[in-house]
Amino acid sequence: MTKKKENLTVVLDVDPSSVWIRTTPGALALDQPYYCTEAGHFIAGPGFSTIRSNKDSYLLFYTVSGKGFVEQAGCRVSLSTGQALLLNCRIPQQYGTAPGSGGWDHYWMHIDGDGVRAAGAMMKTAATLPVIDMNGVALPASFDAIFSWTDADSAEAIIEQGLMIHRILARMLQLQLSAGKGRSQGNRALIRSAADYIRAHSAAPLSIEDLTQQTNMSKSCLMRQFRIYMGTTPYNYLLSCRITEAKELLSLTELSVAEIAERVGFRDESTFSSRFSAMTGISPLQYRRSTIRQNEHSTVQGTFPLEKSS
Repeated sequence: MTKKKENLTVVLDVDPSSVWIRTTPGALALDQPYYCTEAGHFIAGPGFSTIRSNKDSYLLFYTVSGKGFVEQAGCRVSLSTGQALLLNCRIPQQYGTAPGSGGWDHYWMHIDGDGVRAAGAMMKTAATLPVIDMNGVALPASFDAIFSWTDADSAEAIIEQGLMIHRILARMLQLQLSAGKGRSQGNRALIRSAADYIRAHSAAPLSIEDLTQQTNMSKSCLMRQFRIYMGTTPYNYLLSCRITEAKELLSLTELSVAEIAERVGFRDESTFSSRFSAMTGISPLQYRRSTIRQNEHSTVQGTFPLEKSS
């Protein structure tokens, strides 16, 4: 796959005391769900700006004081004191000191990994550019800790850095959901009822129309709100429910794979086996054999009951 060439225009109007740290992640870092490639603390003047076509990472901003702006895909937002934003740099973007603000004291960090991408997708369900009020959470100390580990090449430093990035993003997600809770408690309750309905009727041939009738939401609203509050789509949630029930039946009954497929709601054994393998990494029969070994072991150890307790 050919990567697009990055086109970058920067006006680096920053105080000499500003910090810019570059690093090259090794194999261990690249295997982590959260890692950093470069970071900085810019005390930017009024002329600071960046225009970039693409960069293969996410960019995390946090404003200490002053005000910045970020523009992407026709959306423009401001970043004021105590606000944070995770930006997908694979889409053309522009950012810098907000006009008339006089300056923008901010931390920034280019990060990536499966965990970062998942967090970015969740945050973006609420807005194209989701600005998050950190509500007094002191992020500078967290950024400074990450800086101290950025040029360290030990396994401990790599893991500690990833954990700190995870904590920052997890806190951002918590605050984003908390802010939405006060504004749309009704939507949260409706999505919870939709999830309960899916779980209770997972073996039935459910459609999105069934859920819109259940919640009295439009299809687009339901899809958006479900992803915000449940972290996935209704269809993927349904698949998870069906596969979980299938695991129980594979472990605790003598039903054939075809019988289990029908019982949990799949139209045929082939589709069931394909979905099961995609979601668990093994086939239904391999899963059954693995649970049989566990249950045989439990006869000696007494730790894995063969039947569910009533």
